[in-house]
Amino acid sequence: MYADDTNITFHSLNLGELEDKMNMELINSNTLLIYNTSSLNIAKTEFIVIGSRQRLATFENNDLNIFVNEIR
Repeated sequence: MYADDTNITFHSLNLGELEDKMNMELINSNTLLIYNTSSLNIAKTEFIVIGSRQRLATFENNDLNIFVNEIR
């Protein structure tokens, strides 16, 4: 891990709520980075959804729409 690595963790039973929380936090984090004359490397930014096999099987990969600066 590097000094500039950041992790954001959320939990929810509802996929839509998880998407909303994540998008809002990315907006807030990106605003803070810009304020501190830094930037978010979108090309290296990743997310993972962790859950039971049964829960993960209920949605497709494109069910989550996570955006940073309107880039998916």
